[in-house]
Amino acid sequence: MWYKVGSNDWIEGKYLYVTGYSQIPVVNPGGGSAAGTITNSGVPVAKVEVAGAIPVYKAPGANATGQTLNPQTKWKVFARMNYNGQAWYNVGTDNWIQGNRISITGYSSIPVVSSGAGLAVNSGEPVAKVMHSRGIKVYGTAGANITHRVLGMNTRWKIFGKRVVGTQTWYKVGSVDWIPSGYVYVEGYSKIPSI
Repeated sequence: MWYKVGSNDWIEGKYLYVTGYSQIPVVNPGGGSAAGTITNSGVPVAKVEVAGAIPVYKAPGANATGQTLNPQTKWKVFARMNYNGQAWYNVGTDNWIQGNRISITGYSSIPVVSSGAGLAVNSGEPVAKVMHSRGIKVYGTAGANITHRVLGMNTRWKIFGKRVVGTQTWYKVGSVDWIPSGYVYVEGYSKIPSI
C-alpha cells in the first residue's frame, strides 16, 4: 500500500499510521497513461483509458454482463465504492466498471455507496432489499457465525444497525441476524445507526 502525499510524492504505507482511511480515494495503476487517475474538478465522468474495450459488471465483484465500453469513450458517473480494495464506478443502472482502466473527473462529487449491489440511497426508512439471484446467507454476528438461513431474492428487511468489519459493511436485520452489504440495495442509509 502506497500513499500519495504530494503532486508526484508517494510513501510506503508500512511506515505510517493513517487516519481517515475510508476517505482516501483508491488509485490503481493500469494500462494507458491516464488509467487509474482521478481529479476532483469537473463533472463526474469516467473515460476509458485502455486500448481495448472494458467489461461492464452488474455489481462490483459480480460476473460481467457481456456489455463493454469502447476505448476513449466517456460515461457519466453516478456512484463509487471500494470493493476488495478496488475502486468501482457506477455508470448506469446495474452497470459498474473497474477503476484501474479509466480516468475520473469530479471525483469528490461522486456519491459513495457501500452496497455491493451498487445502490445505497439516503431516502426512505432503513431497508435492505436482496439483489442476488441465490439470496444471501445470514450470520449470527457481523462477519462470523454463519447460520443455515438464507434471505431470498427481492425480499426486503428492516435494518436496525450497521457495523464495519475489516472492509465489509454488515447490516443487522433481526435480533441476532446480520447480512453482508454485498448484493443488497439499501434505502435510508444515513439513518442507519452504527452499532
